[in-house]
Amino acid sequence: MQRLVNSTDTMISASRFIAAVVLAASLVLFSSTCMSKEEVATRYNVHFHADFAAAAPNARISISITQTREVVRVIDFVAEQSAYRLVDYEGELERTDDRIVWSPPEDGGTIVFDHVIDSPKGDLFDARRSADGAMLRLDSLFPRARVRSLRGAKSNSSLSLSGPERWSFETGYGLILGTHPLPDTERNFNRPVGWLVAGKLATRRETIGEHTIVVSSLSGSGARHLDLLTFLRWTFPQVSDLLPRFPTQVLVARAGKDLSMWRGALSAPNSLYLHEDRPLVSGNGTSTLLHELMHVGGLHSAEKGSDWIVEGLSEFYSLELLRRSGGMSDERYASSLAKLQAWVEKDNGVLSSPSKGANTAAAVLLFHELHQELSQVGGSLDAIVRALVVGDESISVSHLEELAIDNLGHPSTVLAKYGV
Repeated sequence: MQRLVNSTDTMISASRFIAAVVLAASLVLFSSTCMSKEEVATRYNVHFHADFAAAAPNARISISITQTREVVRVIDFVAEQSAYRLVDYEGELERTDDRIVWSPPEDGGTIVFDHVIDSPKGDLFDARRSADGAMLRLDSLFPRARVRSLRGAKSNSSLSLSGPERWSFETGYGLILGTHPLPDTERNFNRPVGWLVAGKLATRRETIGEHTIVVSSLSGSGARHLDLLTFLRWTFPQVSDLLPRFPTQVLVARAGKDLSMWRGALSAPNSLYLHEDRPLVSGNGTSTLLHELMHVGGLHSAEKGSDWIVEGLSEFYSLELLRRSGGMSDERYASSLAKLQAWVEKDNGVLSSPSKGANTAAAVLLFHELHQELSQVGGSLDAIVRALVVGDESISVSHLEELAIDNLGHPSTVLAKYGV
């Protein structure tokens, strides 16, 4: 092992740490026994581990590779020096600015970092660690990377998390206890993604149809979980009916004033973050929670110039699904659209990417009119949304135009009116 940190006053032994994660990584080796010889030849195991025993704002992370042959040759990490301090590694390594190029040994190896969790967003944070817990995204905890490997290589990935006594770890994959296999995405380097809430937690779970909603925050944060779950009891069935690939389990990470987290909302795979200060329904009638659930369900990853489609549809359905579920009268729905129209006129809202504020309001009005146009021929905007979210390609203007023609039988006059 290459030893880069000599002090052990405040950090656990790197050698013991590596021994523990290598043992955990070996537990996923059994998965290769169910595959063909060709699949085994290009499969390798990668185990991600994070330990929060160190003092805030740090976590010690490791990435361990196990392989029966040299499947993985090089892993090129994007690891900012201000956020990732290299502790130990096996094999060969080069560091240049914010890049770490690691060549593990032929049969695998482990690399270890200390990660600074706190990520300022103005005067607040979009990732935060305190003595009592942490809230951040797993895809920030473990650095993104490009892998040079055998053609067709895929990873069997697993995750484990540890920390002080009585800490729990809620993720979009569920409650992490021991070594947790990650869903097979067929990616070359399948790393953990989505929100993580760690510490002494206050957590509520609710099953709605075939889906499990988990709401979690640090204990004592003041977040009102039952308000949110009650709201979802009548609105979420509309979301899952619209989006056919909605995840079977979703984590809602909530923060109060305890962590000084950003007072907004942000979606991620299988999860979303929603600050306690965000109302379930805003003054203009839209719902931040429903908007972010639309993203979780597949309305994301727009091509350049098409972000207004993703944001406009998510905001439109935050209104429309509230109306369909009985949470909003037709009169209030019309009033909300009028407020959005006034906003567009006041701030000169246009279709733009990235889209926010009055520009997203303009996209909402477009989709309301397109929904009406489709209804006149017995169609629905729902069919277009389902087609957009089930495809593997990024959402684009050209795809929207094609789907409109397929459902109308001719080019959309509404899209033409808005210059699309």
